[in-house]
Formats: sequence, structure tokens, C-alpha cells
Amino acid sequence: MDGATAYKVNISAGSSDYEEIYSIATSSANWLMRYPELMPFIDRAAIKETAEIEKVVWISQESYLPIKYQKRVSFRMIPEAVGSLDADTGKMRLFNKSVQMGEVSIDLESVDLYYDFNKSIDMSMPAESL
Repeated sequence: MDGATAYKVNISAGSSDYEEIYSIATSSANWLMRYPELMPFIDRAAIKETAEIEKVVWISQESYLPIKYQKRVSFRMIPEAVGSLDADTGKMRLFNKSVQMGEVSIDLESVDLYYDFNKSIDMSMPAESL
């Protein structure tokens, strides 16, 4: 990595990763259905079946400090509308039968780079704060 030798470590997914996926799915379904206009339902078990989580960290062989962290999360879901907002009362009304909205695929990737550990920094207070 950028001239540095590093150990590449794959990290196993844990229960908090699946909670994060469900949170992403809920937010996405709410946005797609313009909640509270329509109230979504998401099958948590179905999401977990399609979920793929890859987490990798690169550790410097020289300093043993992390230099890069990469995470990729993907899953598929079929949100269902189970209710809608009643404009007259301002309350949610449940449907007699849910309506599937079509399959949605989500694929997210993030990369964090770490550098300049223990490097001195120069900070000075603004004149106005003295």
C-alpha cells in the first residue's frame, strides 16, 4: 500500500453489522415510499439471507498501526407498503393486504485511510479568543 508493507486482515461480520444493514434498509424504504405517506415493512430475515459484508483492515508491518480500513455492504430487499397516512385524521391506516413495491438492491462501500500518527501539529489560538 503506497510503498508501505502491510498485513491484510479480513474481519468477520458480527451482529452489529446486520443491525446496521437493517437500519440502512429501513431508511431506504422510508425514503422510497415517502414515509409517512406510505408505511413500509421489510422482512429482516430475507435481508440477512442476501446480505454480504466484507471488512478488511491493512496493518503496517513497521508500526503495527492501521493504515487502511475498507468495508463493503450489499443486500437485496422487497419493501412492502402496509399502511398509509390518512390525510383527514393524520393517523396511519393499515391496509387489508400489503403491497410489494419491487426488489431494491443496495451496495455501499467505504474506505478510511490512516496516516501521520504521532506527527506534531501546530495550533494557535485566534486573537479574538484571547
